[in-house]
Amino acid sequence: LYEGAMLHRDSLGFVQRIEPGAINWMTAGRGIVHSERAPPDLRGTTYDVHGLQLWAALPAAHEESEPAFRHTEAAAIPAVTLPGIALRVLIGEVFGARSPVATFAPTLYVDVQAQAGAALVLPADAHEPHLERAVYSVDGPVTIDGIAVPAFTMAVIAAGSGCTVIAPAGARYAVIGGAPLD
Repeated sequence: LYEGAMLHRDSLGFVQRIEPGAINWMTAGRGIVHSERAPPDLRGTTYDVHGLQLWAALPAAHEESEPAFRHTEAAAIPAVTLPGIALRVLIGEVFGARSPVATFAPTLYVDVQAQAGAALVLPADAHEPHLERAVYSVDGPVTIDGIAVPAFTMAVIAAGSGCTVIAPAGARYAVIGGAPLD
């Protein structure tokens, strides 16, 4: 979440408030039932909820794994500061920072807040050239290697390629990706 709060409940018995910056990572595996609703203290009030909910497929070998739920507080998510850019490595490893969130396959999820004109250089990954990556802006346009990408549009980066993301007027965007799945 970027703003607001939700209450997660699931069939494993977890009840967890979700607040901005935290990560809830649920593995469905062979089956789980869940919901996200208004927390009791906010029911009956008007408030904004803004965020992204991403779904990641499991590798075929793990599709029938035990269901699981893990909550990671916002304070445990590593932050990196670059010129004009504040980013948090929510999942995966990049720019020398590694998220504590465990996944079944190489996965990347980075929350980027860029000031006007700030450039984020995503280097080509020589060690894992097969990794897929994409950029999704939640509030303003960006350019990727000079190509304009409107807000709320997923821009896929060619596997193994590097690129430069610029937020002309400033923007919050996600860099996501990982290993192609079977």
